[in-house]
Amino acid sequence: MRRTMPLILPCLIAVVAQAAPVPLESFGALMDALRGGHTVRVVADYGSCELIIDNEPDLAPDAVGGMTIDAWEWFARGAVRNELAFVAFSHASLIEHPRQGMVTNHVKFKVHEDGRVVISARYLDPVTFEETMFEKLFTSIARGDQGAARFFRID
Repeated sequence: MRRTMPLILPCLIAVVAQAAPVPLESFGALMDALRGGHTVRVVADYGSCELIIDNEPDLAPDAVGGMTIDAWEWFARGAVRNELAFVAFSHASLIEHPRQGMVTNHVKFKVHEDGRVVISARYLDPVTFEETMFEKLFTSIARGDQGAARFFRID
């Protein structure tokens, strides 16, 4: 048993050292991580985004959300009549809202090659799929003090 102890400690130190998230501060870095099969997480500071509801600017909530990017799709320039390449990913989960009760919370990110990020958030009735809330938040990939969508490679 004593012979294995010196081997275990360096392995644990290596695992801890590799666990630190790596910031991804550009579209290229984000795509390199995704295409390389790495696990990527996004954390968005909604309060620092521009919020549009019903085509009108509104005050963004003081809230933060995050998700691990699971399924994603990349589209080259012109692939779907788009001027810029982009990657899109989303997540839906059933939540209990204080006023609306049980709703499906669907959040979609669209990240453009110029660094712009559009976050679409909607609530859907979990039975009828009727949309009960929809809002869009606009920001950019975070780099230093700029942008509210922070991306991290976490493996």
